[in-house]
Amino acid sequence: GDTANAYLADGLTEEIIVRLGAVKRLEVRSRFEVRRVRTQRNADPSVLGRTLNAAYLVSGSLSRSGQRVRLRVELFRSIGRERVWGDVFDSRSDDILDVEETIAAAVAEAIAGQLAAADRAALSRRPTKRGDAYEAYLAARFQWNMRTAPSLLRAADLFTRAIGIDSGFAAAWAGLADAYVMIINPQVGVPGANRDSILPLAEASARRALALDSLSGEAWTSSGRIHEMRFRWDAARDAFSRGIRLSPRNPTAHLWYAILVLQRGRRAEAIRSLKVALELDPTSVITVLVLAGAYDAAEQWDEARSSYQQAENLAPDYHLVHSTAMLHDLLRGDDMGAA
Repeated sequence: GDTANAYLADGLTEEIIVRLGAVKRLEVRSRFEVRRVRTQRNADPSVLGRTLNAAYLVSGSLSRSGQRVRLRVELFRSIGRERVWGDVFDSRSDDILDVEETIAAAVAEAIAGQLAAADRAALSRRPTKRGDAYEAYLAARFQWNMRTAPSLLRAADLFTRAIGIDSGFAAAWAGLADAYVMIINPQVGVPGANRDSILPLAEASARRALALDSLSGEAWTSSGRIHEMRFRWDAARDAFSRGIRLSPRNPTAHLWYAILVLQRGRRAEAIRSLKVALELDPTSVITVLVLAGAYDAAEQWDEARSSYQQAENLAPDYHLVHSTAMLHDLLRGDDMGAA
C-alpha cells in the first residue's frame, strides 16, 4: 500500500514470475497479464483464477522500515482458496535476492513437487550479487514501465546507478539500452533528446549486455531495435528472432519485430506477431495502435476500426489514439469521421 515501496513490490512480483517461468513443469502467467488484476485486492480468488486461467495464485504484501523489508507470502488454490504454503520473511534489503529465490523455490516445490537439478539451477540464477544494484535495477524497471519522458530519464539514471555498483550486471546494461531507445522515440517527447548522440550510447549498452550474457533475450531484443533504427534490416530480424526464441513471453520483442516486418511490407506476419504481443500484454495501447495501423495497411478496415475502439477504451485521453484514428478515417475516405 505504500507507494514509496511500489517499485520493490512490482519488481519482486515480476522477478518471481520470471524465475517460476524457468521451471519447465510450470505454466506461469506473464507479468503483463498479472498486472491487470493486481489492483483487485479484495476480489474473489476464483474470479481471479478464471480471469487468469490459473489454478494457483500467489499473494503477498510488503512493508519496509529503514533497511529492513518484511514480506508476507501465501500460495493458495484459486478454487476454494485452500492455503498450500505461506511464510513471513524479515530481512535486510541487501538480502532481497535470497528472499526472492526462496519464495520462488517454495512455490515451485509446493505445486510441482521435487525439482530437477536444472530447475533448481534456473531458480537460483542471479543477475547480480549486489543487493543494492538489484534494488536500483528494480526501481529503474518500474520507472521504465511508465514510459513517460520524466520516468524514462529517471530510469536511465537508475540503470546507470546499478551498473556503477556492478559493472557486470547484464540486465542493467540491457535496461539502459531500452531506456535510451525510448528516450529518443519522438512519440515520448523527451525535451532535448538528440538521436545522433544517444543512439550510440544505446548501441554500446546493448553490445555490453550481450558480451556479459549472450543468452539474454531482452538484450537481443534491445539490439534488434537498435539495428532497425540503423536500417540494418537483416541484423534486426536475426536479433529479434533470437530475442523471441530466448524470451518468448516478452511482448516488447513481438511488438518490435512486428514493427520491423510491417516496414518491410509483410503485413500478415506483422499482424500475427502483434496478436501474440497482445495476448501477453492486453493493456498495451501502443500495441493495439500498431495493430490497427497494420490492419489499415492491409485494408482490413473493420478490424482496424475495432482496434482503434479498443485503444480508445484503454486510453481515452491519449493523443495518439485520436490522431491515428483520424488517419484511419481519412484512408477510408470518411472526411466527416476525421473531422
